[in-house]
Amino acid sequence: MHKNQCQNCNKTFGVHDRDIEFYKKIDVPEPTWCPDCRNMRRLTFRQERTLYQRKCDLCKKDVVSLYPADSEYTVYCHDCWWSDKWNPLKFGQDYNENQSFFKQFGELMKKVPRVATIGAHNQNCEFVNYTNYSKDSYLVYGCHQAERCFYSWRAHHSKDSADCLQTTKSELCYYGIDIENCYNAHFAYQAKDCQDCSFIFDCRGCKNCFMSANLRNNEYVYKNKQLAKEEYEEAINKHDLGSQKEQRKLWQEFKELTENKAIHRSVNAINSENITGDNFINAKNCHYSFNVENGENCSYFFFGEDIKDCYDGTFTGWPGELMYENLSGGVKNYNTHFGIVCWSCKDTFYSDNCHHSENIFGCSGLNKYKYCILNKQYSESEYKDIKQKIEKKMRADKEYGEFFPIEISPFGYNETMAQEFYPKKKEAVQNMNWSWQENLPGTTGEETIENNQIPDNTKDIKEDIINEVLACEECNKNYKIIKPELDIYKQLNLPLPRQCPNCRHKARWNLRNSFNLWNRQCMCTQPDHGHDGQCKNEFETTYSPERKELVYCEECYKKEIY
Repeated sequence: MHKNQCQNCNKTFGVHDRDIEFYKKIDVPEPTWCPDCRNMRRLTFRQERTLYQRKCDLCKKDVVSLYPADSEYTVYCHDCWWSDKWNPLKFGQDYNENQSFFKQFGELMKKVPRVATIGAHNQNCEFVNYTNYSKDSYLVYGCHQAERCFYSWRAHHSKDSADCLQTTKSELCYYGIDIENCYNAHFAYQAKDCQDCSFIFDCRGCKNCFMSANLRNNEYVYKNKQLAKEEYEEAINKHDLGSQKEQRKLWQEFKELTENKAIHRSVNAINSENITGDNFINAKNCHYSFNVENGENCSYFFFGEDIKDCYDGTFTGWPGELMYENLSGGVKNYNTHFGIVCWSCKDTFYSDNCHHSENIFGCSGLNKYKYCILNKQYSESEYKDIKQKIEKKMRADKEYGEFFPIEISPFGYNETMAQEFYPKKKEAVQNMNWSWQENLPGTTGEETIENNQIPDNTKDIKEDIINEVLACEECNKNYKIIKPELDIYKQLNLPLPRQCPNCRHKARWNLRNSFNLWNRQCMCTQPDHGHDGQCKNEFETTYSPERKELVYCEECYKKEIY
């Protein structure tokens, strides 16, 4: 291993022997930016949560879009973009060897129509993005097969849930974070196979548990104490769970539980080996990666599934192989390098929003094409010759091997997921000559009801609340309650939220660990765990040294929990 200095943040970062082997395999130079800066650069091209109202530039119908009405980009609605009413090759341009490739590609992006939002096969899901095969959902992002879900992020195969973050196969859940196969679980964090539970952390196979942590296959546990059924029900009935005041009191107690009493696993991993990072399922030989499922020989990955021999990906897979520097792409991708929202592609390089295509370089908006460069069609031999010439020039200019520069992103930094992963102030962004969106959608000061006029308890909320405009107590932006959302609060006996959807999402996001690793020593001091005093085991973990949580190595964690 040797170390390089990041050309963006100036920090040093390691380049391992396995990395060098991969770079040689796909014939790219070593990266010049560190893993975090590379991920940040990719994320400046993923705009998820900022939705605008505008007209389709082709059919002129009103459409919800990632691009405001005054954007310099051409924007088509879904029906128009996927239709045969336009030809992406019409915008093709010759490669100019006297000009930067990235400058030419940025110009192409502005000419080729862009789809209003990212997604497919949705029903009654106008206000969603990066969402597929979903139904009757509202303001959900990054979801797959979500039905009647609201204000959630990455809700997969889930129903009738709201304000969730990273949920799978769950139903009737509220404020779930990293949960799977849960039913009627509220304020659940890192829970699996749980039912009728509230305020639980790191619980598996539990029913009727409340304000508890580190449980396995338990029932009727209240504040980590086993009770009889009647005792449990009596304890629960003392809490007015429909009250906003009571909910806030319980939330503070839950934070105290997770931060100061619960045992935290150094690395969350299931059936995985030779890994560094966090949140793995069926992973092997994956390093500096986070939220990877069914991955093998992958590094520097952030949210990947069904991936093999891939490096530097963010929200990619399903499946993908030999991918490098890809964002929001996959679905049977093979040998795709430097791509943005490219699905079912092969041998694709430096392309954006291209699908079912192969042997393309520097293209945008293609579907079922091959042998194209900058959206211009060539024969196979012409394509290979021109591609070789472009690569040679890009290598000489030290462009080849780099992802698209942030300067050509269609979005302001503060609109994108880069701001969620790596938040920055406006001045810092503008000092880098990156874009900042000044006119974000939304209103303030137009509320029709004050927060202190909203009944504390959901049982006292009347249906006409859906006609009111509320003000977020955190950022003061206006928001509304929609009828299906109110129905869920009534059904689950939950109080109305006093913060806007974005502030609620930010609060949930901040509860998850960062995407950084620190060397730590196990904090276990239990005398029956086979060590004297504090356990000497060391590990890499996403828990920074200054945090208060009790973090155990895998061996001590299993002895304590199981």
